[in-house]
Amino acid sequence: MNKPQIELDIETKKFLSDFYSIISSLDIPMLLIGAQARLLIFDIPYQIEGRATKDWDIAVNVDGWEKYNLLVHKMTTGNLPLFQKTRVIHKFIHRETQLEIDIIPFGNISNQNHEIIWSDGKTMSNLGLEEAFLNTQIEIIDDLKIRVADIDTFIALKLLAWNDRKVSKDLEDIITVLKKPVNAQEEEQIYIEFTDQI
Repeated sequence: MNKPQIELDIETKKFLSDFYSIISSLDIPMLLIGAQARLLIFDIPYQIEGRATKDWDIAVNVDGWEKYNLLVHKMTTGNLPLFQKTRVIHKFIHRETQLEIDIIPFGNISNQNHEIIWSDGKTMSNLGLEEAFLNTQIEIIDDLKIRVADIDTFIALKLLAWNDRKVSKDLEDIITVLKKPVNAQEEEQIYIEFTDQI
């Protein structure tokens, strides 16, 4: 059974294309996480109605704050900047579509406790992001090459997020995935994919 084809709406494709062009120019790897990852790998392919959200959560693999700040600079400055800053230090708005994006750095930028300390002094855990990045593949989604957290990785990250911040939406996303009905054809495909890994 082939994976269902995913076609993005015009706004989403424009938003992702603009962001992808920026990180590609800076050679910064990214990983799509959060509810929009669930949308692409789960809701759309299997026609499941989950929690609606317009926020995008993207993790970027950077070796320090200099590289992260360069990314922010390229996103938000110039004659026609594609994004604008908000009051939240890691949240930005895509000017053309008004879609919001949270950009969370991970990698060598993190301390030994898998945390990052923002310039305003706030601490954020990015535990699990490096492992998630190493264990996911790049997907071609509507002609865009995007590394997206798969279902197993998505659930693991949501559990870590819920443990860190105790926000109910994280559990809601997990429940949406776990409640998905599985038919006989999908069970066979899951078995094949599982045995291929052994």
